Amino acid sequence: MKLFLIFLSTLYISNALFCKSKLENDKMLCADGNPVNSNGCCADPNKYCPPGCGGGWKSSNGVRTCTCNCSGGNGPSSYLSSLSESQRYLKSHNYFRCLHGVDLLAWDTQVYNNAKGYATQCPFRGGLAHSDSYGYTPSSGENLAAGQSQIEGAVEGWYNEIQFYDPATGGKKAGHSNEMIGHYTALMWKTTKKLGCAGCNLQTQYGVYYICNYADSAPNSGRYLQNLPSTNSLVKTEAQCCDTIYGDQTLSIESDKASSTESSMHNNKNPKKSNSTESSTYTDGGAAGSSFSTVPVFLLFLSLFSLF
Repeated sequence: MKLFLIFLSTLYISNALFCKSKLENDKMLCADGNPVNSNGCCADPNKYCPPGCGGGWKSSNGVRTCTCNCSGGNGPSSYLSSLSESQRYLKSHNYFRCLHGVDLLAWDTQVYNNAKGYATQCPFRGGLAHSDSYGYTPSSGENLAAGQSQIEGAVEGWYNEIQFYDPATGGKKAGHSNEMIGHYTALMWKTTKKLGCAGCNLQTQYGVYYICNYADSAPNSGRYLQNLPSTNSLVKTEAQCCDTIYGDQTLSIESDKASSTESSMHNNKNPKKSNSTESSTYTDGGAAGSSFSTVPVFLLFLSLFSLF
């Protein structure tokens, strides 16, 4: 029996990414790597301020201006900007698996094509909705997210559910029955070997919708204690995993397909119609209008569970 669950999560996110010295710039840059325009806004009409910066915008006589508040530098480093999207998805997943001594994932063309096919539809006008990923070939688990300005932020948001996971029981910690853990468990599933991710953009305030599929074997399919780390404690340091995953020597341990297959599903204008309405599904403190704030960040997560 499969249960489709949708959640709205409010997370307070610091400006810094993991592996900050490798992935972040020390200047205030927009997601495309460029500084803000003369009006104080980023070029992307759906990302008014650079990633990690608070602030807001106003429009007068059809002219938009932005006031962005950044603590120190922000934005992607030149190294991060040089990576393909598929490399960024793969490396960010493997960074968190590295922290817990879990075998690294490999990028898989078929798993990617499955995610890309769903991204082409981008059926999220009325809310996040899962594909039939367990029915794919190969059968796959699926994580969805929206509201993050970067791939790394979406993956880190999934991983952060570790705070609610109880490794002694393979379920949620006592007192956290309303929290999510399914994204964390999918990301960390030991027997999963293959990853494929894609994104799509409906040109709303939520930016890119992130879709990641996990296969061989599909996660969240039972035997949680055997398939997840036995402790929430780290077995390697951030510095060790940053060096392992984002150091130059890692090019030989990750699939070459990660640089040759690329997601281009970021401008879909004809998604399938959803049965629910956007206003009833999305409740964002920074809805498109006269102003917004990036802290707190309201993130939309959807996880797919197969229960037996």
